[in-house]
Amino acid sequence: MDNPRKQGLESVYRPEERNRLLFISFVSAVSILFLFPIISSIAKYISVLWILIVVLYNVPPFRLKRYPVTDILFGGVGHFVPIFVLGYAVMTGALMPITYIILYALFASGCHLSGASFDIQYDTKAGIKNTTVLLQSVRIGLSLSAVIFVIAILYAFYLGLQSIALVLIILPLYLVSIVIRNNITEENSVHIFKVINTVIIAIGFIIGFIVWY
Repeated sequence: MDNPRKQGLESVYRPEERNRLLFISFVSAVSILFLFPIISSIAKYISVLWILIVVLYNVPPFRLKRYPVTDILFGGVGHFVPIFVLGYAVMTGALMPITYIILYALFASGCHLSGASFDIQYDTKAGIKNTTVLLQSVRIGLSLSAVIFVIAILYAFYLGLQSIALVLIILPLYLVSIVIRNNITEENSVHIFKVINTVIIAIGFIIGFIVWY
């Protein structure tokens, strides 16, 4: 069964494309080696850790995307938080403060869960038993995502990051509005997912600028 939301930038490879995909993945992974002479030791460790997480998440026999909780920890958190931490390490030569790492982890968890909520029927068909398949409801998945974003907002306020907290408020409000309207169908789910992704990307950039300055 073809997943309609994975026909664009995020896509499913076909068997005949396997070798090409492996080649691109290998070249992308080893390209970081060209930066090793000029980046700090911390940045090197994070790079290796990030590649390891991606492999554990996607490649058999590990393929941790198939299981509850690990799909979020190694997917949303493991795929994207190291990128933020790596960027910080490359620019400063130091490890990002743990408070920011936790905040990014909460943000990434909510993002991953909201997106994966639209994959339930396709993951079920593929035999994947991850968190959202366990929930068996797009509305419940989006509701949990909203809760995670609220926790992230409260944590941001606790850290004194009011500007980030105010920006993040957009996400749970939008997700709750979708759940309340209860108009999620197979036809409009791709559109809703794209809107959520656009909002998430925009907020990610805004948070990045706030942290930088």
